[in-house]
Amino acid sequence: MITRLEPELLEHLTHHDTHTATTAAQLDDDLARAVRQTAVIRRIFYGAVLAVALYGSATGAVTAFALPWWIAISGVIALELGGMAFLTNADVRRRLGEQATASRILGAAIAATAATFNLVTHTERLLGAFFALMSLLGFVSWWLDVENKRRDRLRARGMLPAPPPHYHLLSHWLRHPLLTAQARRLAETHPRLGRNGSLEAAHIVRRRRRRNAALEAALHTRIRAAVGRRMADIAALTYDMDEVARRVRADADYDGLTALLTSELTATRILHTRADASPRPALGMSPPPGSLAAHTTTAGKAPSATAQPDAHKTIPNPRQPRRIGAAGNTTLTPRRPAQPIPAATPSPPAATLETPGTRVRITVVGAPAVLDTAGQPLPGLRAKSLEVLVYLVLHRHGATIDDILRDIWPDTDTVKAGQRLSTCLANLRSAVRSVLASRDSTTATGLDHHGETTPSEPVVNTGSRYHLNPTAVTVDWWQLLDAHDTDPTPATLAAVQAARAHLAEPLTSRWLQTGIRRPATASTQPAEPSTPETGAPPPADGPGSLPDQPG
Repeated sequence: MITRLEPELLEHLTHHDTHTATTAAQLDDDLARAVRQTAVIRRIFYGAVLAVALYGSATGAVTAFALPWWIAISGVIALELGGMAFLTNADVRRRLGEQATASRILGAAIAATAATFNLVTHTERLLGAFFALMSLLGFVSWWLDVENKRRDRLRARGMLPAPPPHYHLLSHWLRHPLLTAQARRLAETHPRLGRNGSLEAAHIVRRRRRRNAALEAALHTRIRAAVGRRMADIAALTYDMDEVARRVRADADYDGLTALLTSELTATRILHTRADASPRPALGMSPPPGSLAAHTTTAGKAPSATAQPDAHKTIPNPRQPRRIGAAGNTTLTPRRPAQPIPAATPSPPAATLETPGTRVRITVVGAPAVLDTAGQPLPGLRAKSLEVLVYLVLHRHGATIDDILRDIWPDTDTVKAGQRLSTCLANLRSAVRSVLASRDSTTATGLDHHGETTPSEPVVNTGSRYHLNPTAVTVDWWQLLDAHDTDPTPATLAAVQAARAHLAEPLTSRWLQTGIRRPATASTQPAEPSTPETGAPPPADGPGSLPDQPG
């Protein structure tokens, strides 16, 4: 297995495109002595095989052509010297920087001719093959001797590239052949890499190519959709994808992305949701208390009189099918979430569905939290997400993006603040949806125009203002305000004033400390809090008036 290092360690080495010459090797005495001894042995071997090859060629010429022995020996020596002459000339021309292709081809052709001559001029095939082999070994030993001397001279002058590192046969060549071949080429170009460095550099190059291809495809698609294909081609060929990737990496919101992943990996979401975000209904189980199915009433029953203060009463869809129960009662089968009606609408009929139990409970009096189905604070919400939640609760009718960014991230760049807001909103939506998905499928989801189930949207954006969806969440602070609106008594006013002093107690943000919290008093006379938008106290409507709700 190839061990990967940090991608940034050798990133700069992949940009080098100039040849790096090796320095002269410092040989110790033993190695220098071994080189000299090897050269002497190689020359002795060349002389021995040359003598045998000359004898074989001469005897073959005398036998085949009936020539005098001195003429045969002269011709064979001329043939052998011709091969050595061309090989030596090729070596000299290569030292001068030429390829010397013709000289090398002629030398190889003469060597092949001498071997073939020995093979065909002897009646004994084995003896002819032996002399042919000696002739080939003579030419090969001469060529190796000349080539070694040339390489030694280049190495002494620092002009010989270092040999590539050795790669393992099993773990490198067999398991990763393409990657190893690319690493070997990089090692030949950049000798400083070594084996492990070249493998890591090959990883980096392949990763960069995939990254640049993805960036180029994304830019091409966006620009083509905006200004056409020709301009997209020009941009893809003009922009440096390495520079684009560097700037994307510099502006990346790692904190937000990490928080987004963390919010998706909560235990509640893993246990109660699937990849398609639709809950899996439990077979053979009755609907949980507070669900839409549990609150469905028959036509002969009156609606419950214990509705929550901020509950939105709804009317049934006239197109919904009706099913007849065992006792002959007609029961509504909901197909889509009931639509809220304005406050001025008359009271709905007796078959109205009340669904306060289907909403997710949120508390901001004290420590802010999103409660799960068991009434416990839901884990996985980051601190800034809770602050955004409190801000949206206190701005019940919505807040613009500019206001949110100015109050929550006053000292952060607008672009990064917008990214963090998107991350916090995604964190909030994921948390609320996980609680909704844990409920019965008839209460946690609705039907879209394709007939597919979709979870309720807890945070919506209408008219460029973000606000919490009252059909998806219920807030303890809103319940206190609605209770005071319904029954403006000194008791409800005192409850509101006491709760105001404890709004989001762990938070110490400047926008929350300024004009939002008020100390609890025993007086029934309302205080004059300043609104977060203007900072000025609102007009008082009398002793029974409710302190203005921010937003």
